[in-house]
Amino acid sequence: MNYLAQWAQYLLARYSPRTVEAYLYEIRHFQDQADLLTAEASDIVNYITSERQRGISASTVARSLSALGAFYGWAQHMGLVEVSPVNGITAPRGGRRLPKALNEMETEALLQANHPPRDLVIIMLMVYAGLRLVEVAHLNRGSVDLVSDQVRVIGKGDKERIVPLHPELHQALEDWLNHKDGEPDDPLFRGYCGTRLKRRAIGDVITKAGKQAGLSRRVTPHVLRHTFATRLLRRGVNLRLIQELLGHASVATTQIYTEVVSEDLVGAVAAL
Repeated sequence: MNYLAQWAQYLLARYSPRTVEAYLYEIRHFQDQADLLTAEASDIVNYITSERQRGISASTVARSLSALGAFYGWAQHMGLVEVSPVNGITAPRGGRRLPKALNEMETEALLQANHPPRDLVIIMLMVYAGLRLVEVAHLNRGSVDLVSDQVRVIGKGDKERIVPLHPELHQALEDWLNHKDGEPDDPLFRGYCGTRLKRRAIGDVITKAGKQAGLSRRVTPHVLRHTFATRLLRRGVNLRLIQELLGHASVATTQIYTEVVSEDLVGAVAAL
């Protein structure tokens, strides 16, 4: 007897035959995309994403996730898997507030507007590297490695991550670093008083930049970080890689961007 048949017998002792049939259907459907016993959290999230992109409702996807959770809870108890890949993954909720990312035209308008050199570098660090406001504030000159083409970021919990530089961001940082001399431990950005640029000032830079670009809605550092993530996802970048670039502790946090892309697809179909 294979493990799915064993699981079915386990379920039949607790649920109605109709419920068991529905659970088995969901598991077999997932099995078309990934191997059950070697699946990882990213496989679960990719499955949820593909279902939403096919137009499957949030409530139906939630039921699929419930079936997967039931199976992997049993499989873990039986020693078939060490850890359930469903752990930490939340079901999509209808009406959930989504991150407000800029679209491609708005992003291009923001980047092409006439900004002071310092402000442009700050904008690009969020659009092209996905840095948080506080992470930008804490950058030193030595955080930027133009030889290795990367920036070293200290994120939440003092966790360090390395983010590669987009070619345009590389050039902007090179121009900025050559603009003034300084030591590696010096702040990358200073205010008018010569001290490290404060977080509130960085937020003001982004809001002012949005107005300068003629954008109709308010632009914030959080909006630009969302823009970075959703642009990557739209281009087919693996969710796990996006998680690492953003510095999320769990892929479940990054999962929200799959809802953004699903909303884009629904809007595109509605516009036909």
